[in-house]
Amino acid sequence: MKKTLLLIFIIIILPCLAFYCFIMYKQKREEIEHLIWKARIELEPLCNDRTVQYLSMHDLSCESNQLRINFLYEPLSSFEDKYKNEDDDKFKYAELMSIINLRPDKWKAASEYLLKANANVSFTFSSSIERTINITSQQFKEILSDKQLHEIGEEIFLIRKKMETLEYARFHFARDKYFDVDSLSIDEKFVTLHLSHDDSKAQLGHSFLDTTRVALHFTDKVGRMGSILDNMLSICAKTKKGFAFSYYGNKSHKVQRCEWNAEKAMKMHEETADKKWLDNRKTNRVRTVITRTKK
Repeated sequence: MKKTLLLIFIIIILPCLAFYCFIMYKQKREEIEHLIWKARIELEPLCNDRTVQYLSMHDLSCESNQLRINFLYEPLSSFEDKYKNEDDDKFKYAELMSIINLRPDKWKAASEYLLKANANVSFTFSSSIERTINITSQQFKEILSDKQLHEIGEEIFLIRKKMETLEYARFHFARDKYFDVDSLSIDEKFVTLHLSHDDSKAQLGHSFLDTTRVALHFTDKVGRMGSILDNMLSICAKTKKGFAFSYYGNKSHKVQRCEWNAEKAMKMHEETADKKWLDNRKTNRVRTVITRTKK
């Protein structure tokens, strides 16, 4: 009798139990994969985000129990020296936080899915040297809630974005015969682009001081991040400040200024933040034209 029951268990019950375990395992794997896929869907729109260039997401993929996030990274040695400490990974998280701060809602939602899946996260930073950091979903959650990293991330964003904006402005005006780009400043109320011009040749045109419409120089597309104004507005959005253009006359030493307050800047940013970019749009089309008027 015992042998008969053992035979029944081996022939019937054991295969059924094994099949049940396989089905449960498969369902669990599918649930995990679905959660990781949902985390990927949350972050996928950020691949098209063009707010910054120094650390831009360019690819997402799911592998087994892991979400892989790949970035194109533009290192800056003098900048890294300021923030790098003994924990090099901590610095990478701080720089990563500078773009996480731009869309914290997306990153938080992705983190929650990864926690449910108990999945790992892989960050790859591609530059001249490729670097990969692997962490657990719990570690990822802790990074997102680290107040110190958030503060450093905000500071990093302002430093790097200020540099990118100034670089865009200088590139755009490089061959302009009238204007020179001097600097970009951020004070309590405004993000200001400072330009100088030779007022012995001509006087500043009214369009550059018009507060109803931003001059075409600043709305003209420069590169993948859009125009000079697009870049300035990204800083305004983070700092809740307005923007301004300051023009210094080399001969007269006169400063003329055109300002938009924080409320107007926020409205402009909201209207353009989610716009679709046309990659085939021509760049740097605008040049200053000096006209002579008869006396």
